[in-house]
Amino acid sequence: MTALTVDARLMVILPLTMRPDSKDALIVAFGMGSGFRSSVIAGLTTDAVELVPSVPSMFGYYFPDATEIRANPSGHVIIADGRNHMELTDKRYDIIVTDPPPPVEASGISVISSREYYQAGRDRLNPGGIMMQWVPYGQTIDEFRAHIRTMADVFPELVVLRSPGNYGFFVLGSDQPMALEDRSAREVLARPGILEDISGAYDSPAKTADGWAALISSLPWLTGAQVAAFAGSGPLVTDDRPLPEYFLLRRTFGEKSPLVSPESLAEAGFPLR
Repeated sequence: MTALTVDARLMVILPLTMRPDSKDALIVAFGMGSGFRSSVIAGLTTDAVELVPSVPSMFGYYFPDATEIRANPSGHVIIADGRNHMELTDKRYDIIVTDPPPPVEASGISVISSREYYQAGRDRLNPGGIMMQWVPYGQTIDEFRAHIRTMADVFPELVVLRSPGNYGFFVLGSDQPMALEDRSAREVLARPGILEDISGAYDSPAKTADGWAALISSLPWLTGAQVAAFAGSGPLVTDDRPLPEYFLLRRTFGEKSPLVSPESLAEAGFPLR
């Protein structure tokens, strides 16, 4: 279903680079534990919410330091529904990361990628906080536009970043402007363990602070007016209209849209650079 890619290790680090004063993070969907581990290493007080009780028990299968990370008092694994946790908790976070299991159009996934979900996340963020949604490859350009359009409907500021592992996109929303600045990137990279963590994945494209600082500054793909230009007008992903889940009939009988790829995005006038 997935891999121990560098993309997962950057899901917390990229928002942290934009908001280096962040203290508290929420990870929705534990998965292999990459995001939870990176967040704890970065020194954030971290809640990771996982629906399936057996999933966190596999953490040690993927990371040899899993026992040490789980023993860190700043990390908490909560067995619950992530959407319910956000709607019911009174806690607020500086960073919220959602890493839905691929494929993005699987049944039930829209519950953590709908407008109502983003509204719940927005209400749990501190002022200036960032919500990051991972959108993997696999959908068509029109479906991808619907994801961007939906998140932009909730957050006045949106940035779409390319992923170094080339598995998809980091979509970041906030109530305040966001930017990947070299000084902040280097400050975050200098924290104990972070450089080693993001450089340790099998597909990490950089190994040094200089290399990562240069790479991170190159990741923005859509910012400002480019977001609206790409998203265009059209339907939103909502709880009662979970558009991504009804792809078979749409792709078979509806208007044709190419699958997301560097080539198809370039043909649409939005090349990955």
